[in-house]
Amino acid sequence: MKVLLAAFGSTGDVYPLIAYGRALVERGHQVLFATPPLYEAEVKKAGLDFLSVPPYWSQEEFAAFMTRQSRTPIPMLQLRNLYKASLEFIGELFDKLDGALRNCDVLVTSYMFPSFGSIAKRLGKPFGVFYFCHNFIPTKNFPMEGFPPAPRGLPKKLRESYNRRTWIITNELIDNTINSILAPFIEERKLEPFRGWMTDPAPLGIVAVSEILKDRRGIEDPRYKFTGYLRWQAPEDEKMEKELQEFCAGQLVPVLNFGSTTPANPDKIMKRFLKHWPEGKKFILQSGWSNFQLSENRPEIKLLGKMSHDQLFRFASMVIHVGAAGITASAMYAGKPHIAVPHFADQPFFASEIERLGLGVKIPKTRWPEKLPGAVQEIEESPKYRLAAEGLMPKVRAENGPQKSVEVLEELVRDWKGWPTTTELE
Repeated sequence: MKVLLAAFGSTGDVYPLIAYGRALVERGHQVLFATPPLYEAEVKKAGLDFLSVPPYWSQEEFAAFMTRQSRTPIPMLQLRNLYKASLEFIGELFDKLDGALRNCDVLVTSYMFPSFGSIAKRLGKPFGVFYFCHNFIPTKNFPMEGFPPAPRGLPKKLRESYNRRTWIITNELIDNTINSILAPFIEERKLEPFRGWMTDPAPLGIVAVSEILKDRRGIEDPRYKFTGYLRWQAPEDEKMEKELQEFCAGQLVPVLNFGSTTPANPDKIMKRFLKHWPEGKKFILQSGWSNFQLSENRPEIKLLGKMSHDQLFRFASMVIHVGAAGITASAMYAGKPHIAVPHFADQPFFASEIERLGLGVKIPKTRWPEKLPGAVQEIEESPKYRLAAEGLMPKVRAENGPQKSVEVLEELVRDWKGWPTTTELE
């Protein structure tokens, strides 16, 4: 089959689908990867056909948008910002995806854009959506985030009814928000309003999350398939390997990686970090999209650019990160304890899961430079975190997320009988 993949946003949104595209090719399928030019080199490196689509932003422009998102604490407002930003290019984007899908068998996108399903539906093609976090998948066992839990002592059926209603209310609010923002585009193209963003996003939801995290949520909808993590790694660097060996001198060292999350005022944050980090204690700092820099000479701190997580984390005693899906998966894969500094989106959820599983601790984003030394000391002095992380590692590594994700898509296409009737959360 020929698969049209479409992914947008930060590396955490795009790189997992590159890993997926590579797995499809290795299985004998053709892949056309639609994504902004920022990721063209990485897509072609994976041996995938590339389709350039908007937004045609530089990394700095993507980083600026991520900074604005990190300052917006409410997920609904983050989604509104995302769709508002798309207004200037959504027409070209729909046209390019429509044209490409006519020569493909199936469309798969990241979860922020289930509205692209309208293109697949109009053409009668199968459609799947990738999820890298499952806290926004409806379940009768939990209310939508932001709603209070059902009162204790309430009968089970009433609790489930309350929980379902929170998801339906949220879905209506999201649908109305998106349709209001995109009203000029919808009217110009004579489209039906977009419906079911949360409760009925696609015939197939591929949840690229470890099965280890699935059971607690109790997601029973058969449209959602948990497949395990998708991880795309940069090639290992021999020069950096030697540098890190020399720097670490046989020790494991705390590693900080905030990835594509871009806090405001990174220079001020770094000054606070340097003020509170103990002199002489080794530390590895990846600059990331925030372009963290050292304003003073601290030879015990190693500043790095882009490199493979798998290679870098071999030198880590623990990983300090924002709790994004990709970096959380990499730290689990490496069997390292976590210090989570959640900023927005799915990061608070994964930070809570890290604590629930005993893999590490979380500290607040507003005070992390001051709180970090104490959190590092807690991890170093409490072997329970290391033992929990090492115990989870073989379970995560045993999962073959790319292969399983390919298999569920093959099943969707093989059994396709046309678009099902839209169903609400029961």
